[in-house]
Amino acid sequence: MGFSSLRFLNLLRVSESSLAVAMMAAHCWPSDTELNEIRERVSKTANVNKEEVRVVVSPYRICPLGAHIDHQGGTVSAMTINKGILLGFAPSGNNQVAIRSGQFQGEVKFRVDEIQLPKDKSLDKDSSELQEQCKWGRYARGAVYALQSRGNNLSKGITGYICGSEGLDCSGLSSSAAVGVAYLMAFEYANNLVISPTENIEYDRLIENEYLGLKNGIMDQSAILLSSHGCLMCMNCKHILRN
Repeated sequence: MGFSSLRFLNLLRVSESSLAVAMMAAHCWPSDTELNEIRERVSKTANVNKEEVRVVVSPYRICPLGAHIDHQGGTVSAMTINKGILLGFAPSGNNQVAIRSGQFQGEVKFRVDEIQLPKDKSLDKDSSELQEQCKWGRYARGAVYALQSRGNNLSKGITGYICGSEGLDCSGLSSSAAVGVAYLMAFEYANNLVISPTENIEYDRLIENEYLGLKNGIMDQSAILLSSHGCLMCMNCKHILRN
């Protein structure tokens, strides 16, 4: 089943919405146990109360027809599923970013006000990014790059913990777009930015196409941000393809 992503990608606090809790329980993801475990991890790392921890729920997607032709201007179909990425975080009191992962070792650290350069321009061998052992952190840096490139002022970082549904992080269900969207929403929340779903589709495209140098289209992030529960999304990319 597909999620109503506009609802499930809200930053959740379990106690705030009985409707959200009931819907999550019905679909078994994320479970109360998963959410509580992430909140406990972040609260200890960030030294904040559990109630201050937010969780971004960013689902994976399936693509019955049209995979890999969105970047060619074709018609594609997709829908989200009840598995995906969970990013628990607490806004920092400063510009520092510190993120750990459930799938990868190490800790990603950088300042949110650092200027992030795309892959083809990151030539300085002494840069903190190239010295960084946690290459999985490029998606967090890419989210900062995307927001910076459109003139958004970022002054607050996050302390976070990110994990994917067990056994599905290399399954071809678009975990990369789910990760990118999750980071975007976390940084936007921490910096009081109000960004529309369509703007975030473009921002995630910037992460993948410009910052990481990938040749992806926009189907994945569109499904994550725009699909409706129980519905198959169909999108003609001919008139919205960007170079």
